[in-house]
Amino acid sequence: MLGIPVFFMAAVAVGALAGGAALAWRREVILQVRGRLLLALGSAGIALLVLWLVAAERTGGYQGRVLVAGPGLAAALALLVFALPVWRTPDAGPLRTASLEARAPRQALRPAALLGFGALVAVLGALLILGAVTATPGDTDSFSVSRGTRTHGLGPYPGWFYGLPIALVVALLALSVALAARRLVRLPATTDDAVADGEWRAAAGSAVIALADAVVLVYIAGVTLLFTRVPGVLEDMGVPGPWEVARTAAWTIVTVAVVGAIVSGLVFVAKAGRVDAGAREEARV
Repeated sequence: MLGIPVFFMAAVAVGALAGGAALAWRREVILQVRGRLLLALGSAGIALLVLWLVAAERTGGYQGRVLVAGPGLAAALALLVFALPVWRTPDAGPLRTASLEARAPRQALRPAALLGFGALVAVLGALLILGAVTATPGDTDSFSVSRGTRTHGLGPYPGWFYGLPIALVVALLALSVALAARRLVRLPATTDDAVADGEWRAAAGSAVIALADAVVLVYIAGVTLLFTRVPGVLEDMGVPGPWEVARTAAWTIVTVAVVGAIVSGLVFVAKAGRVDAGAREEARV
């Protein structure tokens, strides 16, 4: 049953890689950017397929580790591919004059967007630390509580067994965002119009940060979803506490994170589409 979806996904990923490679060798900068987008998406698709196949060969917790690393690794790989150095320079054209002021990464990634991404990473980090310190000692993928002769446990739980891979993947994702921003500001200008040139860079930067936001929000939702079962366990064991409030708060975080991930995904598609539209217009010129 999984053969057809896997084959379809592989075909789409290979098609994106082929189309991206063809455009990446064009001399027009904006078409190179379009090629980078296709190469990035194709690479992410291939990465997800490989991780899916690896997970299928695993069992138990290690299968879960592979699966939780998947979204972050795929997104990080996509951004790293996007950040590859320019491999073909534009044809020499008429002599142009330009400001000698160097572009800064903030011209592609707005400070507010970076602060938002940093805040999301901080929230995820706090959740992972909470999971690490409350996990069962010696069994960091489960949670247990004992009262008298009774013991109640549950798993999987976001202790270090799952938390450490997530933390490493998010660190790689943050590095890939920085490298993608650096590449965006170092690409040659596509036009003499500084405003138009800045607009496509800003659109591409918004796509980069939206993709990173979506991945971190998915992790926040997933980790918090595992926490939603804890208040019920503590309540059943007679541990005093505002567990109904905790349960409501956890589900609220899950809902907000899921909605945020969807919105970020839509922003990514819209901004990437704007860059792609610019590439099509450039191709017609």
